Amino acid sequence: MSRFYESIARYYDRIFPVGRAQLNLLLELTGPESNRVLDVACGTGSYSRELLLQGHEVVAIDNDPIMVQLAREKTPGLDVRLVPMEALDSIEGGFDVIFCIGNSLAHLEDQAAVETFIQDAYHLLHTDGSLLIQIVNYDRILNHDITGLPTIDHNDIVFERHYHIGDDLIDFHSYLETEEGKYENHQTLYPVLTEDLLDAFEKAGFIGIQMFENFYGDSFDINTSMFLIILATK
Repeated sequence: MSRFYESIARYYDRIFPVGRAQLNLLLELTGPESNRVLDVACGTGSYSRELLLQGHEVVAIDNDPIMVQLAREKTPGLDVRLVPMEALDSIEGGFDVIFCIGNSLAHLEDQAAVETFIQDAYHLLHTDGSLLIQIVNYDRILNHDITGLPTIDHNDIVFERHYHIGDDLIDFHSYLETEEGKYENHQTLYPVLTEDLLDAFEKAGFIGIQMFENFYGDSFDINTSMFLIILATK
């Protein structure tokens, strides 16, 4: 575990607080009745916590031991597991909703890994179950040579995010500055393109595929939208 992730863990919820739009969409998808939900790359489990409090049966997974520990401490009783995205098929199926937000999908190695993940999610869902994915719109990043995402500045916490674009991958170069110091990290990302992601959904067998630029449901524009959100049904 890198020193960077050890340092960011204690500030994670302040850098990435629960978004009201994200939560509202998840509550709409899960509905008023108790449903079984899988939160992939859950971080500290903030969204899982909110869904659990609404009476849903939630399984939260992450590949970072520190995040898993924090999620368990924050929400006793939450089923939090140390499982990487690549091992999704190791989880018992029967979910009504699976979600993977916060650009986590881009941490997979390549298009084959993305397709495997989408296929595994399909098999874990009940019929009529929903898969929700959010990633950065990498078509916009690559087509316009965009070098980063907006800095997150909460006065005493500053999180800078820069992109160094390679031939097939992106070096995600980030800095976290707190009262305790400044921490630097490099993370390789696979820039999942819109057409390739849609193709993965279709190959897996999903129907009713919808694309949005945000969690309010605004239309996605491949040239201008900062994010891509895909919602589909088994």
